[in-house]
Amino acid sequence: MKKLGLHFSIRFKMILIVAGLLFLSLVGSAYLIRSLVFQNILDQKITTAEILTESVAHDIKYVYQIQRSENINQIIEKFVTYYRIIRHISYYNSEFLNVADSVPENIGRRTHDNEVVAAVSFAKPSIRITSSDWNNVGIRSITPILQGSKVMGAVEMEISIQDVQMTLSAIDRRVGTI
Repeated sequence: MKKLGLHFSIRFKMILIVAGLLFLSLVGSAYLIRSLVFQNILDQKITTAEILTESVAHDIKYVYQIQRSENINQIIEKFVTYYRIIRHISYYNSEFLNVADSVPENIGRRTHDNEVVAAVSFAKPSIRITSSDWNNVGIRSITPILQGSKVMGAVEMEISIQDVQMTLSAIDRRVGTI
């Protein structure tokens, strides 16, 4: 019996090596581009979340200064209506009690959430990415509301960043086409 052996020319081997290196460099470039764009978009979304949370806190602080604390729900409704990326806003007073919320059923509940407690007790803001899966990716931002050196309460806001996944999918398609 004869042994079957495949013999390729040196030219064919060189073409395979060059094509393989080009493919690997394209895959590496695509990965780097995707991760850079993802990080840039994520940084922008975090900045947006910080700005929106501070804006809500500023408006609530202003309402307190003019002695109209019953209007806090109107402020929350305004922000949820104007900014569709906002999923949820809560305002907790200095006793950790939810006194205004975009979900009315939550009003009157006391929180034991560590981040909210830290914001109210130690004036410690926090921001983090939340995700149970890629369809529910969001940013949770909590900021204390200060009046002088006294903490009046804290605002908690959840912002959707589902559009990040859509943007990454579009980038993946374009890089795949290239």
